[in-house]
Amino acid sequence: TRILLPEPEQMTSCIKFMDEAMQLMENPLDYLHDQQDFLVVGVVGSQGVGKSTILSLLASNDA
Repeated sequence: TRILLPEPEQMTSCIKFMDEAMQLMENPLDYLHDQQDFLVVGVVGSQGVGKSTILSLLASNDA
């Protein structure tokens, strides 16, 4: 059984989740609470381990 998801709407701007001091911003929390039809994916790792490659593959972009 395949689950077909609707095409996501294109974001018109980015959302900053953390400030320069690595503190969580308050405004994105309001947005995330109000908009519940989204998926957040984060990848953490050392330089050169393939974070961008993994995300590109997940997004079906050419790596």
